[in-house]
Amino acid sequence: MNPTVATWMNQYAADHRHPMNRLTHKIAIPFIVFHIMAMLDWLKTGQFVGGVELTGGLIGFVVAMLFYAWADLKMAPLMALLFGAALFLGRQFGDNHTPVIVIAVVGWTVQLIGHAVYEKNRPSLLTNALQALVGPYFFVSVLTGRFKPNYQANA
Repeated sequence: MNPTVATWMNQYAADHRHPMNRLTHKIAIPFIVFHIMAMLDWLKTGQFVGGVELTGGLIGFVVAMLFYAWADLKMAPLMALLFGAALFLGRQFGDNHTPVIVIAVVGWTVQLIGHAVYEKNRPSLLTNALQALVGPYFFVSVLTGRFKPNYQANA
């Protein structure tokens, strides 16, 4: 794991010490990743690469995967699978944007409840926008055992 990302991961853990806040994030983060990928995919460039239309979703996917490859080359394939699944699922709704918007509202509401009610702090991404990419990586890394957080750090 990249040392800079390890520092961000430790800060993320310090901002997410309450178990109920972490639970809300385990629900909310997949919803948020899904809706961001789906909504970015609504942005069409009109350009095609190898017969595939270049969309905001594909650009966002590439940018995220470059970040994850830089962060931790061993975890990048799993992150690509998860973000790719979000992009694929988002495309299944076609022009029906309502379910994606509902999922966005639910995801952000659940996440903000975790911070306001349980953690009593603001989301990490408000102090460092890259935490938006660190959050999904954090939970996948913890789930796979790749990262062992110290939730008492900076307590």
